[in-house]
Amino acid sequence: MEDLVTHLRAMPASSRASRKERKPGVSLEEATVRVMSSRSERIVSVELPSWRIKCGSVGLKEYYVRSPLRRLEGQCFLHLVENESLDVLRAAGQAVMRGEAVVPLFVDLRTFSREGMVCLNVIRCRVIPAHVSC
Repeated sequence: MEDLVTHLRAMPASSRASRKERKPGVSLEEATVRVMSSRSERIVSVELPSWRIKCGSVGLKEYYVRSPLRRLEGQCFLHLVENESLDVLRAAGQAVMRGEAVVPLFVDLRTFSREGMVCLNVIRCRVIPAHVSC
């Protein structure tokens, strides 16, 4: 900890002008690519009102590798959601389409076996509505 404090004190102070000149480290597109390639994050982008999956993160796709779904893209996201979570998720989607702010919510997603649409496991996921361009 002392090393960190020493390092921070040794750093030159930045002026307001130099901060304005600084360019962001990565573009929005590059940040999106990095997030969607994450194995630890389960992220999905859907089209509303159809709920068709536009893209999913590597972490999300890994849960469906053994399922009969060939690809997540193009599938209806609602087919992956447990029945008990559907009403809450649909209400959030309708609020988003009306331009209303939506607080994060939790839904349960099903994972499936290779042999058929037999639910193997339920994953609790936090849904944070955001615009993600794939």
